[in-house]
Amino acid sequence: MSLSFFAVIVAIRRLDYNNIKEAFEEQAPVKFLGNFQIFVGVMVGLMWLARIKPSFSGGVPIGLEHYTTLVIQALDFGFFIPLAILSGIMIKKRSNLGYLLTPIIIVKAVLLGLSILAMSIGQAIANVNVSFVETAIFILINIIMLFSFVILMKNIKAEKV
Repeated sequence: MSLSFFAVIVAIRRLDYNNIKEAFEEQAPVKFLGNFQIFVGVMVGLMWLARIKPSFSGGVPIGLEHYTTLVIQALDFGFFIPLAILSGIMIKKRSNLGYLLTPIIIVKAVLLGLSILAMSIGQAIANVNVSFVETAIFILINIIMLFSFVILMKNIKAEKV
């Protein structure tokens, strides 16, 4: 994981992203895309906080079971959540780095949403108790995620790709 993280940093440093916003349409809905990324970061953070909340009062976090740590939650709190919020703020300010990070975050959000939805379906098939409300919320969020991805792709100038 560390090697992958530092490889991404090295790769990004080698990119000439000083003019990356020129690859996007001027009327790209950066406020929507930025707010969406901030929303996803906050929602993922709240979702994982709900799982670790019992540990605040000396209990065992939900989902810990036989593991020693909640790896996915740690990675998301360490990398994804701050990066999603930072990217959202930066794209709203039309920062070059925001234009670079936004596609990464939105693709990650789409994949995260689809994987959680697939997990819910798998659990329902295995007769595990699945909350209908949570599943409906994830379906709605997935639709917004996919919509954001389409908006992002439509606002990339074809001649710059």
